[in-house]
Amino acid sequence: MVFASHVPRRPLTRFIQNFWCYEGYASPYPRERIFPDGTFKLVFNLANDEFRIYDSRETGACRTFAGAMLSRPSGSPFVTDSEEESSILGVNFRLGGVLPFLGFEASDAGDSHVDLRDVCGADATALHIRLSECSRPEDRFRILENWLIGRMARVQRRGRECHRSEVLAALDALGSPQPGSRTREVAREVGLSERRFIEVFTAEVGMKPKLFSRVRRFQHARSLIDRNVMTVGWATIAAECGYCDQSHLIRDFEIFTGFTPVEYLNRQRHLTAHGVRAKPNHLPMAEHGQFYPIHSAAT
Repeated sequence: MVFASHVPRRPLTRFIQNFWCYEGYASPYPRERIFPDGTFKLVFNLANDEFRIYDSRETGACRTFAGAMLSRPSGSPFVTDSEEESSILGVNFRLGGVLPFLGFEASDAGDSHVDLRDVCGADATALHIRLSECSRPEDRFRILENWLIGRMARVQRRGRECHRSEVLAALDALGSPQPGSRTREVAREVGLSERRFIEVFTAEVGMKPKLFSRVRRFQHARSLIDRNVMTVGWATIAAECGYCDQSHLIRDFEIFTGFTPVEYLNRQRHLTAHGVRAKPNHLPMAEHGQFYPIHSAAT
């Protein structure tokens, strides 16, 4: 397997964390569960012109999208088909970072996944074709950089798709890994009524501020578990992430992953013991949510 990552040049770095590319990715499991993290992502399937997305609760229910897809913030996990995704290219936006490129259309209420052409038109299809025809990650990253810079220029010419200062301040407060503030308190701090604050935050970030804060808190807890797989202290994690108690941590973890924290930890330990290298924020799964023993490590 070949993995490459790239930090784009300015001004993209203000809004984008990185580009990434997997070539020859193989997993001993046919499905991968992906957890909500409050961010937008662009994903391109370079081997097949489609993505298959499954409901995490009903893994037999599948929706098909084009090979250039926008993944929007959501409060629910979903399942992808790892067997058809051997060659994948993606963009990880920073919190709230998609607005300068795709405008408010990207945050419209609706499904957590949408064909990129429904947001960008034929331009997205042409981009996908160019990326699929390249063989080197660096060439793909260069094409993607230029396309995004062009998108930014076009959106800016419309003159209105930019973050309000109140939303930028709220992202810092609600997206912090430390215990977050309540929506009402943040609204007061940025000088908006609670109702108006919820409206503008949701329009620009793609999810309501309370859910956004809960997702970011969960992600902080998950990252602590991943970094301390062999020595997890549940009370410490709950306290550091701002949960009222361990039962509060368990409830949110079940909502955002479909597992209790202990079940998630046991699965991570099993993968680690068998040398399985999963993508960040992914959990390899068998069909129908099962988890069977691994007989050989992924290559």
